[in-house]
Amino acid sequence: MGIKKLQKSLPAVILCSIFVLICLNYSTKLNLWGDEAYSLQTAEKSWGQIYQNFDVHLPSYYLLLKLLTQIVKNTNEIFLRLVHSIIFAGGLFFGYKTLLHLSKSNRKALMALTLAIVSPTLIFYSTNLRMYAPLFLASMVFIWVVSKLFIKAERLTKKDWLLYFISAVTLVLIDYPGLIVFLVGSVLLSVKFLRMKEKKKLFLIFSPLLSLVVYLPILLSQAEVFLTKKSAIPTQVGGNSLTLFSLGKKIYLYFSPSFDLFSTFDKNTFLALVFPALFLIGLFLSLALVLFNRKRRFEKGLLVVILFGFYWVLFAPFAHGLTRIFLPALFFMPAFLILANQSLPSVINNLNKVLLAGFF
Repeated sequence: MGIKKLQKSLPAVILCSIFVLICLNYSTKLNLWGDEAYSLQTAEKSWGQIYQNFDVHLPSYYLLLKLLTQIVKNTNEIFLRLVHSIIFAGGLFFGYKTLLHLSKSNRKALMALTLAIVSPTLIFYSTNLRMYAPLFLASMVFIWVVSKLFIKAERLTKKDWLLYFISAVTLVLIDYPGLIVFLVGSVLLSVKFLRMKEKKKLFLIFSPLLSLVVYLPILLSQAEVFLTKKSAIPTQVGGNSLTLFSLGKKIYLYFSPSFDLFSTFDKNTFLALVFPALFLIGLFLSLALVLFNRKRRFEKGLLVVILFGFYWVLFAPFAHGLTRIFLPALFFMPAFLILANQSLPSVINNLNKVLLAGFF
C-alpha cells in the first residue's frame, strides 16, 4: 500500500524538483534587495535582540533564519535562496496532496501543480529571503489538514486534533498573514461542527490562537504604536475626488491577487493586460456557474477549493496590492478552474454563453 502511494506521488515529487531547479536558475540572476538585506542583518543579532526587535512581522522567520545560518556556516545568497525554494516546493506538494484528496483525480491535481511550478509570481516569491516560503508551506500544510478533517465523515480522533493543533500553531506563529488562512480554515471547520450541533468543539478549533501569548509583549507594543499612529492621522475634509484613473487603480489593486499571477509577463502587452482579464472573467464565471448549480455547490471538495482560492476577495480591500499574503490563493485559483470545468473548451463555451447573453 505504501509503495503504491509512493509511486502515485512520484510525478508530483518530480514536478516539485523541477520547480526547485527553475528557482535555482532564477536565483543566479538576482541581486540582494532592501528587505532581504534587512532579513540577513536581523538574523545576525542575538536571539534576545531578534525576539525584542520591533517589526511589522513576527520574529519567527528571523529566528529560523539565524538558526539556519548558524547550522550551515559561511552560507551564500544562492544557497539561502535554494533552501527557501525547497521549503516553498514543499508547500506546492501539500497543495497537490490537498487537491488529490478533494478531487480523487491525480490527473487534475498534477495539472494544477504543473501550472504552479511555471508561475513567475510563485517562482519570484519562493526565492525571496523573506518569510514567504515558510509561511506558504505552513499555510498549505494547514489547508491540507483542514480539508481532510472537513471531508472526514467519521468522528475525529485525538490524532486528527493533534495534527490540526500542530499545523495551526505553526501557521499562526510564522507571521501575521497566517492568521487570515487560519481564520478561513477554522470558520470552515466551525460550520461543520455547528451543523453537527457540537458547539464544544469550537474552543478546540480556535485554541491555537492561544499560542500567540509567546509574543504577547511584542503584540502589545505593536498595538500601542498602531493606535498612536492612527490617532495622529488628521481628518480630511471633503476627501479626494474620484477620477476614472483612480477608480481603475482601485479596481486593479482589488483584483491584484488574480492579476499578479501574470505580473512578470509585463513585457508582453497581451500577457500583461488581455490574458489576466480573460483569466479573471473565466474564474468568476466558473464560480457563478458552480454556485448556481444545485448539485455542484454542495460538493465539499469543491467548496474547500473555492474558499482558499477566493478568500482574498474578503481581505483585499484592507490589503491592496499585497499579493504576497495571498500566495495559497495563487495556487488554488487555477486549480479551481481545473476542478470546476471538465476541460478548457468547457471554460470557453461558458464564456461564449455569457457574451451571447450580454449581446442579446
